[in-house]
Amino acid sequence: PPNLIFVSNVPIELCHAAVRYANKNNIPVVVDVRDLWPDIYADLLPGFFKIIVKPLQYILSKYSGKLNVSLSNATAITGLTKSYLNWGLSKAKRKKIKYDRVFPFCYPKSINISSKLIRHIYNKLKITKKDIIALYTGNIGYQSDFNNIIYTAQMLEKKHPNLKFVISGSGPKLNYLKELSKKSSNIIFTGWLDDKEIKTLLHLSTFGLIPFYPKLNYLLNIPNKFSEYLAYGLVICCNLGGEMGSLVKKHNCGFIYNSEKPNDLQKKISRLINDSKKIKKISKNSKWLHNKSFDNESINAKFVSYIETFVKNFAKN
Repeated sequence: PPNLIFVSNVPIELCHAAVRYANKNNIPVVVDVRDLWPDIYADLLPGFFKIIVKPLQYILSKYSGKLNVSLSNATAITGLTKSYLNWGLSKAKRKKIKYDRVFPFCYPKSINISSKLIRHIYNKLKITKKDIIALYTGNIGYQSDFNNIIYTAQMLEKKHPNLKFVISGSGPKLNYLKELSKKSSNIIFTGWLDDKEIKTLLHLSTFGLIPFYPKLNYLLNIPNKFSEYLAYGLVICCNLGGEMGSLVKKHNCGFIYNSEKPNDLQKKISRLINDSKKIKKISKNSKWLHNKSFDNESINAKFVSYIETFVKNFAKN
């Protein structure tokens, strides 16, 4: 048998089976809370699925029971954020112990980008070094308010012609957004990019867009794109308060906007776009926060140490 089992809380069936096996064979087991499933499932459904919420809640109740049993029988619980950890502890109905920890999404430090790659991105996206990039990279789905991003870009097209909104990735809303913005020359869809191209685009960008709807799953979480943007010193523009918003405010590494107020994002970008000194200061703060709390090497080293200490201490018992 293994010295330790480390399992995500999703999928719940796997988590439940792993904890049962661990308990039966006297193996320490850590459950890592990476999603607030199934509590938030109905909350994240697109509007046209809301009619099935009540039947779904009944079906998902059995998963809630399995999850609660898994967490209450785990040797320890970890989470992506303090709020995620607390959620797991509440399901387990116990207080925090020394083995319960937080390990956030991390990202490597920024790398040096060759002039060849920079020219490649300029040519591919048909932009120049005079352009200012507001970047979104990730899944283009129903979890984010992209309509507000498109509206903002259209409102700023004449006022700031060198500001480009670059949306990188794919997803179920991609074709809809392309159709919505087909008359806007300042909105660019890159499609799929490889790792080097993404890093080059991050290097060239000024603003990092995080347009998640303010749902519980995102309010209590800090997504991976946050640490990704921080690593390259981007000005964080997030449509959230919660865990991420509190960090943005505390460390002055961007701003929070409200997509329910259509003009909020464009006003805040407009205030910053011509203030190069303030942008440099915010960029410096972003990189500092990444190095302090979200650097890949640092987090991974802490995680390895945690696992090794956990195994040694359990073996003594």
